[in-house]
Amino acid sequence: LAHIAITKDLNLKETVSAAEKADERRTQSDTEMVGQATSTTISTKTADTPTASRRKSKSTSEFERMTNVDASSLSKVTHDAKSADRKPDSFTVSVLKFLRYACVSVPDHCAFWFNKWSRDYRYVAHVLKKEKRVLKENLSHAQQQGTINNVKKVRETIFSGEFGQRIHLVKSESEIDTVEKEVHDFWLQHNVFVRFFISLFYLLLSHTELLCYIMVILDQMKNASIISLPLPFLIFFWGTLRSPRPPQFFWVTVITYAMFMIVVKFIAQFEFGGSAIPINAPLDARRIIGIERMSYYASWDVALLMVLFFHRYVLKTLGLWKDADCGQDNLSKASTEQPDVAKSEEPVAIEDISVFEKEIPKTADSIELQELAQEAGTSSNAAVKCDDANVQSGVDDVKKYRKSCCTRCIDFYKRLLSPTFRYIMDLYAYMFLCDVICFLILTFGYSSFGVAAGKSDNGAENADVVANIKSNKVPLGFVIMLVSLMILIIIDRGIYLRKNIVARLVFQHLLVLLVHVWIFFALPAITDRSIQFAAQLWYFVKCVYFLLSAWQIRNGYPSRIFGNLLTKKYNLLNYSLFTGFMAAPFLFELRTLIDWIWTDTCMPLFDFFTMENIYSVIYRIKCMRKMEKDYPVPKGIAKGAVVKYGMGCPILILVILLVWLPLLLFALVNSIGVRSLPIQAKMIVSIEGYPPLYTMDVQKSSLQPMSQPEFDGLSTDKFEKDKLARTFLRDYTAGDTLKVAFRSSSNTKWDISTPSLDALEEDLKNPVEMSIEFEFVRPRQNAAKEPIRQTTKYKHVLNRDARSDFIKILKNKSKANSSDGVSVLRLYSPYVEIPPMGEIQPVKVLLYALTNESGPAENAYYGLDFALIGNDVAGYYWRIRSTNQTEFDIYNHIMMTAFVDRMFPSAFDSITSGGIIGVYIVVVLAAGNVLRNLVVNKALDIIIAEMPNVDRILQLCMDIFLVREAKDFLLELDLFAKLLFLFRSPETLIKWTRSKRD
Repeated sequence: LAHIAITKDLNLKETVSAAEKADERRTQSDTEMVGQATSTTISTKTADTPTASRRKSKSTSEFERMTNVDASSLSKVTHDAKSADRKPDSFTVSVLKFLRYACVSVPDHCAFWFNKWSRDYRYVAHVLKKEKRVLKENLSHAQQQGTINNVKKVRETIFSGEFGQRIHLVKSESEIDTVEKEVHDFWLQHNVFVRFFISLFYLLLSHTELLCYIMVILDQMKNASIISLPLPFLIFFWGTLRSPRPPQFFWVTVITYAMFMIVVKFIAQFEFGGSAIPINAPLDARRIIGIERMSYYASWDVALLMVLFFHRYVLKTLGLWKDADCGQDNLSKASTEQPDVAKSEEPVAIEDISVFEKEIPKTADSIELQELAQEAGTSSNAAVKCDDANVQSGVDDVKKYRKSCCTRCIDFYKRLLSPTFRYIMDLYAYMFLCDVICFLILTFGYSSFGVAAGKSDNGAENADVVANIKSNKVPLGFVIMLVSLMILIIIDRGIYLRKNIVARLVFQHLLVLLVHVWIFFALPAITDRSIQFAAQLWYFVKCVYFLLSAWQIRNGYPSRIFGNLLTKKYNLLNYSLFTGFMAAPFLFELRTLIDWIWTDTCMPLFDFFTMENIYSVIYRIKCMRKMEKDYPVPKGIAKGAVVKYGMGCPILILVILLVWLPLLLFALVNSIGVRSLPIQAKMIVSIEGYPPLYTMDVQKSSLQPMSQPEFDGLSTDKFEKDKLARTFLRDYTAGDTLKVAFRSSSNTKWDISTPSLDALEEDLKNPVEMSIEFEFVRPRQNAAKEPIRQTTKYKHVLNRDARSDFIKILKNKSKANSSDGVSVLRLYSPYVEIPPMGEIQPVKVLLYALTNESGPAENAYYGLDFALIGNDVAGYYWRIRSTNQTEFDIYNHIMMTAFVDRMFPSAFDSITSGGIIGVYIVVVLAAGNVLRNLVVNKALDIIIAEMPNVDRILQLCMDIFLVREAKDFLLELDLFAKLLFLFRSPETLIKWTRSKRD
């Protein structure tokens, strides 16, 4: 429907009209098929009648056929006349019809698949229902005539050949069409939503066995106790491995044990003086056994029991309850005569044993034995002999029972490994999908599997792998689990390639035991908590894998395994999945290497890689040609606006964004970024080569954002006349502008030795540099990471007057006071910009505005007054003050205004960490290279990619796989050489790949 709408350029009227025509054609096709089935059935039924009646039936069928043709022609003419007279629908009606088709198609499609999966059950149930009705009518008629007097006579009558033939509804293959016609007519009487629910109901009815297995898995997953552990062991070691279906005794055992669990849990709910179990005690005896006192203690067990009884009802309805364990043996008897197998059949049912006991008469020997037993009670010697005989008889019975159990186990595995028939299916794709899902659950849900690897922001334990990887820490347990799971996947693949059922069976048993011990015992002991949701989900998916594996063991592997598991069909889904498989790093190489190791072949390794590469290319071309056939596009018609704008515009926007997104991203950082104001600042003043004169650290209290009136005053008062300055201020808000206040007195004493002081006085006689360093500390969004430290440094060469004043103060250090000072001009910028990353920069736009653009920006730098305070006893420290006054001056503080750029959100850290140039190199060039490879093909690639028909080449690849499985290695090499020759000879390749019509 979507393809038609796009082809029609979203013209809903034409789309609805095309859909209606398709429905009419489908209805007409169904009518023709039903008519053909009816005529075939009539001809079959009349095959055994006399000649006169056969001619009459033939003429009747011909008359009916002619009548049907005339009626269909008349209805077609009438429909054409109605179509000509019908007015075209309005736009609203067309939209409503289109929505109706769209809404109906989903449940209709689901109902189709549900019916496909339940077809066998529905057919058998329908036929049995009809045959039971016929049986009841015939029995009622026979009872009225008095020919049946007792139950034994009823059984003889039912199993008699003549009576049994009368109740059989389907006597030949041709009569199946009649049954299907009845079901089809009943199906069409309901609307699509009723059909959906009917199909869903029959889907559940046809898979009640699977429903029981799932409920057992859910029960164990939720209870996680020893008392419920035998149930999954029963289904994985017995029920799922029995062919063709589990025996009656299996279901009786499961039902009995489920009732036993409910009774035990009910008794455990009474108070016996036990204390409450803490949450962090998953291995407490009562909890691990499953007898913990709790609300809804047996809800899952009751649900399981209900499903088991429902499955029992379904088996009884189909007549498979008492005969559930005889299906394979009956088939074996019918197919081959094997006396040994007949002896090893299942034991006779209890009801049959009771009948046999009633039929055995009490002979004279048995009466004599009873009399001897009574006489033996009066004699001690006879009693001792009798006891010895009973003991010996009991020992013999135990030996026989043990031998019988061993024999049954051996017979069970013999029938499992060498069954009479197999329903071959290749389930490895679904098993591999389960392994992939388990791998993903383990990767992203490791917090449910491992112990805490660190602490989160609020101090709680953190076992999140993603957070650990971001902090460059990977838990060892996480790596061990992933490597172990990967090894299991490789072993599974190797067993699949070797088609080894025995290895598959051993692997299944070991894995079932290992998974249950790890999930329900080892994992709670490691984590000190009950099983979390991710672990429960992992267990459920793994149990689905066990069910699939048991089906594979029971029915065996296909005789020929070739091709990728994703290349079984040629549709859009398989094409997308296979393309993703080929794009994943190392996945193609790993899979091909495993196949080469465990597949019998004479190809060298790199020839094997070449063969797989050719097959992957041909498969993708085949998928593309199949999609072109399934979704045809009319030739010679211009592309509609929907296709052009719907496909071209997104690609155009993507290319434009790739080119300009980095610049746009950094230009809008203050709009889309996250505000991150500094939490700490530091100022250090020193003369090169000597201890700092002044050191000051300030915290948040001295780093205050501007108020809105103060920020507005910058653009309206101080920088009102400068347009560039106002433009700069427009990029910030009051919350992004910080007032930094450093106290005038140094935090530390000026500790300098006498020799260093003398050297300083000597150096001050020559030009020296004074440096001022500022450092700001900004927190990251992720508190686990180190904060960002950004610095800037100003250097100034002291002039002669300043050096002379410093020498004077140092010589008269003992008489130092606040009145003696040194003024140094133009040391630092009062306005600085703190970028998202990198060094702090002076705001030259504002500095130029302060100088009225009459000189360099350094002319607007602020100076400092230095004074040495203290004495020899208490020590000395420097006090500095700004030589310039600002509108934000605080008494005895050095002021600075910082404009803080916002930081990119943490999601952009990996992209923006390298700056604009890094983004262009890594993102733009890499994305451009990928896009170029998608739209531009090499000349030689066009020869391969544009092959119109690859069926013959694909068949040649399949032939290579086939002869490899047949172990005809010489033919494998010859066919591979032929394949290579095709790709080396373009002329031959053109002949091989011509369209079928050519």
